[in-house]
Amino acid sequence: MTAKGFGACGIFLLLLAFSGVLPAQSEQRIPLELRNESEAKIAQAFFQGLTIQVNKSSKFRMARPHEPRLTLTVGSARTENPYLDVITVVWTTEVKTSQGNLPVFLDFVSWPMSEAHSSKDAEDMLNFTEKNVVKRFRKLSGQKPGDK
Repeated sequence: MTAKGFGACGIFLLLLAFSGVLPAQSEQRIPLELRNESEAKIAQAFFQGLTIQVNKSSKFRMARPHEPRLTLTVGSARTENPYLDVITVVWTTEVKTSQGNLPVFLDFVSWPMSEAHSSKDAEDMLNFTEKNVVKRFRKLSGQKPGDK
């Protein structure tokens, strides 16, 4: 076998070896549902940035139907300044009971935002979620780090 053949064979073996790791890693990420309840331009830019951040995150992923999830709901209010809106994010989850699923409030933040900072604020929001909300979500949902 030539050196080129060994290289191709090595790449194939690496792909086989790591193909099982990638799905397992995606399963360990926290499932998020993003809801946008605002039509304001700045909130739309923030929501788009949040979606992009979740899609490239190693800690979060978009939730699948019928699985425990952490829900982030984005809202906004206009200000007198046309370049600023007040953005709100509410974190909730659901807890299963004998009478059905009940929504549970986890946290809330509100702050003024400009469109120029919306992408960075989206990144900061995921960091805040990880540091301040995930622990409560895991406790309520029964999900432990590394659970599928």
